[in-house]
Amino acid sequence: MKLLRVFHPKIFVDDNQKSLATYYKLKNKYYGMTVYDLKRLKELEVENCRLRTMYADISLDNKILKEVFEKSSQGSQTPMNFWPATTPYR
Repeated sequence: MKLLRVFHPKIFVDDNQKSLATYYKLKNKYYGMTVYDLKRLKELEVENCRLRTMYADISLDNKILKEVFEKSSQGSQTPMNFWPATTPYR
């Protein structure tokens, strides 16, 4: 889709098969931005998506560890009892 450098909304609507409402919504959102600004905005959106995915993964890991910890502490008095003694991570 071209940047909104069109002088008349009718040209945008006809060329891109979009509605006038879409034209004005995009114009309000992106009007006055340079190409550099738009590229930076896209990069930030991609980074934000990546960070949200990382946060979701870490939250899920944290929830699983809490459940394991609660189950292990209910069964015995020592909470870290679920790790085998021969693990190299100790």
